[in-house]
Amino acid sequence: MRPSGLFFISFTSPIKTMSQTKVWTAKVWLGSTGGEIDAEVNANNINQAREILERRYSLDPNDLNQIRNLKQKSNWSNSSSSDTDVEGSAALIGIIAVLALAWWLLPWMLAGGAIYGGYKLSKKITGEDIDSLGKKSNEKAAFTMALIVALSGSVGFFGGKAIKGEFNAPAPAVEEVVPKEDL
Repeated sequence: MRPSGLFFISFTSPIKTMSQTKVWTAKVWLGSTGGEIDAEVNANNINQAREILERRYSLDPNDLNQIRNLKQKSNWSNSSSSDTDVEGSAALIGIIAVLALAWWLLPWMLAGGAIYGGYKLSKKITGEDIDSLGKKSNEKAAFTMALIVALSGSVGFFGGKAIKGEFNAPAPAVEEVVPKEDL
């Protein structure tokens, strides 16, 4: 025996039930006295939708002409929640969180980028890299490289702080000027 819809919903998670159940529409022929009607049912698959329609309208299961155009209703017209909505919301929250973290770390990210750029620049100027500086005693190249990297990192950090400070500064107050009336 299959449980009724109310029993089924009360013992399962509402979100899981909504995501499994689909809305089906069909044209149902009720005979010459009832004519043809548009019907809508909630079911997990097309066979279950047909069974529900047959029971609801007391149709003959062997007469296949009584139910026509049985098809799943599109998700765009369905107002119930779905897993895609939840996943989309979680993705949106994740994107906002990443952007907020990037904004918070902006000075450090710009400093890191500037340090990397300074390293590449100093590598071209001195012709040395970090590994070769440890093996040789080229103090001038090491000092030049350290100076360029430190300056570029500082400029990047303070530039990031300045950009962030400019956006976080309070908006200037607007003063309303009212002309004096002649007495």
